[in-house]
Amino acid sequence: MEYDSNSPGNTVRSIMSTDVVTFDINDSLSDICQCLMESAFRRVPIVDNGRIVGIISRKDLLEILPTNHLQ
Repeated sequence: MEYDSNSPGNTVRSIMSTDVVTFDINDSLSDICQCLMESAFRRVPIVDNGRIVGIISRKDLLEILPTNHLQ
């Protein structure tokens, strides 16, 4: 399938995920690790009072694992 920038179907809505899993800014890193290990997605939005304040990716977690045991 080729990308056609003039096609009306080429919108964010046409390809975005709608069943979104989020975590609160105060949730534990181990809960996020567990979620990412059990799912196909590679990152999750982080919310504070329902507002997105960041994203944590698998790569982010792998970078901290050697110095933090996620307790």
